[in-house]
Amino acid sequence: MIKARYIGVDNELLQSGKVYKIKTISVMWNGKPRLRVAFGERFRYWVHYGSLEEFLKRWKVEAVYHGCK
Repeated sequence: MIKARYIGVDNELLQSGKVYKIKTISVMWNGKPRLRVAFGERFRYWVHYGSLEEFLKRWKVEAVYHGCK
């Protein structure tokens, strides 16, 4: 699990400046590799980013937890 601050533009799911618990996974989307970020209650919301650089433009990672359930 990762704690990260969203620094992108506000939208209906994410507020700029707020810290979220997120999970990330690499997936194939329409034949292209994408970074999937899950967040929210029970990680039920998710967004895709085309690259790690795109993800890092919108998120500031504050903590990484290993071995958490």
